[in-house]
Amino acid sequence: MSRSSMHSMKQRIRIVFVMMLIFTAYLAYSLVQVQARQMLRDRPPTGFKSFRDMATSLHTASVPLRVLRGSILDRNHQVLASSLTLRSIAINPDRVRQWLQPAGRPQFAAFLARILHTNRQSILNKIDQHETFAWLGRKMPAAVTKKVEHLNLPGIFLVPEASGKRFYPKGRLAVHVIGYTGVDDNGLDGIEASYDAWLRGIPGYIEAETDPSGCRLPDGWVHLHPARPGRNVVLTIDSAIQFVAERQLARAVKKFHGSSGCCIVMNVRNGDILALANVPDYRTQDFAHVPESLRRDRAISDIYEPGSTMKIFTASAALDSGSISLHQQFYCGSVINVDGWPIHNADDGDFSATGSENIIGIVTHSYNVGTVSIALHMGKKIFQRYLKRFGFGRRTGIPLPGEAAGLIQPYKDWANVTLATCAFGQGITVTPIQLICSAEGAINGGVMMRPRLVKEIDLPDGTVVKRFPPRVRRRVISAHTSAEIRYILRSVVVNGTGKQADSPAYPAAGKTGTANIAENGVYTHMYNASFLGFAPYDKPQVIVLVKVEDPHPIHWGGSVCAPVFRSVVAEALWRLGVPPRAVPTPPAPKGHPENKD
Repeated sequence: MSRSSMHSMKQRIRIVFVMMLIFTAYLAYSLVQVQARQMLRDRPPTGFKSFRDMATSLHTASVPLRVLRGSILDRNHQVLASSLTLRSIAINPDRVRQWLQPAGRPQFAAFLARILHTNRQSILNKIDQHETFAWLGRKMPAAVTKKVEHLNLPGIFLVPEASGKRFYPKGRLAVHVIGYTGVDDNGLDGIEASYDAWLRGIPGYIEAETDPSGCRLPDGWVHLHPARPGRNVVLTIDSAIQFVAERQLARAVKKFHGSSGCCIVMNVRNGDILALANVPDYRTQDFAHVPESLRRDRAISDIYEPGSTMKIFTASAALDSGSISLHQQFYCGSVINVDGWPIHNADDGDFSATGSENIIGIVTHSYNVGTVSIALHMGKKIFQRYLKRFGFGRRTGIPLPGEAAGLIQPYKDWANVTLATCAFGQGITVTPIQLICSAEGAINGGVMMRPRLVKEIDLPDGTVVKRFPPRVRRRVISAHTSAEIRYILRSVVVNGTGKQADSPAYPAAGKTGTANIAENGVYTHMYNASFLGFAPYDKPQVIVLVKVEDPHPIHWGGSVCAPVFRSVVAEALWRLGVPPRAVPTPPAPKGHPENKD
């Protein structure tokens, strides 16, 4: 080879070398740029990790591990709500149209509609869609999916769902307490919504090393990420008491042509809600088509003027503050004028023969005029201080969505007539749950408990994860005043407006209420009838509120609601193991004219 040829070859080698060097430098620069940009976008060291993960994902597959939603149980661990694993049915419209001629599609749709218990036209519409996937039915019954699977129809296939379908084995029982879930088993109302984080659980998955086609490598690694099953929520509700409360309330609403009603049963000693019933109710599976008025939990969200049941708290405030004594007499005529407004007693034919009564007689016969006399003697500031102490105007904290707070205007804004009407339960708004919680404090030695609806959270095997012990809210009145209130309310049942609430087996005490319903600021001729009572009156175990809206033609709380109270109390006390017994009426508390020692 000549010298010139050798020189030319060296030149070409140098050029190729330089080009290789430039190309290598470019590759290095590009790699640094990509890594740097990734590092700036993600916090270190994820910039490097993300590429490693990208490579790993090419030979890794995972299988999801489904998890069922936890159950809702009553206080005796009877199932109120639970989930089952079901499959859904889907269609590939393009595939169906490929093998089925247009003339045969209506017949095919009718055949499927009979199996799925759905509309033929809706299936035809889905077949005509130019897509490869559409749902025919989500979480269908096992009998239906098995039939579809056996037919093996082209373009129709089954899809395992990641979540279960909710079932309520006791039907409508406690539907407003339990609530309901969506199609993906997520809580939408009631306990289902409030405790959704506990109930829904966390799905798991299995990872395994695979070849490029997705088949698991025999010697490859396998990682298990176990699912965390949903927790069970154990309520304080007793199914048997709930059933009786719902049945008796529904009978009263129907008998007296009421528009709605509610009944709450509470354990006096610990604040447990044993029953919370609303009428009308609905079927859980129909919730999407049910109007809001039926789905609303009236016991916690409806505000109303309580009427004469408020006299419990007027008496409590007057006695506990020392404003009056049991034997003190007050004007109790047929009418009293306050700020130019005439206030009358209820139009029930009852009146004071002497024109004056002590607080026992005033509450026993539910005299509005006597109650106003006491309130004016006590004054606005003292009365509202006790109303606030009893919790009026504030939510109770019961763990259900939608609780209202009620309304009390500041006493500085009250006229004398406002004080007068609030004393007998007009001009102040409360919720049923608020009213019963306040009354529980008045008769429970003056100690007010927080309402408890959930006892504990359990694992599926019954192991307790979290307990919710009873909690004292505060002391509202003295034990001595509480004893006086119990005596007065016993007199209401023995001698006054609440006689239909009493029972020889479980002697009761309580207060009737009948309040005009206001619409657009004007009182109508419709009424809220109620009875708020407890038993046994000497050692209270349960307290019950019964309320019926717009009963007619009879609208008195003693006639409409007291019989419901009597039936519900008998069941509740029997379930709590309280033996039936006849209890004599006690002597009047010290200070009464009949017991002046």
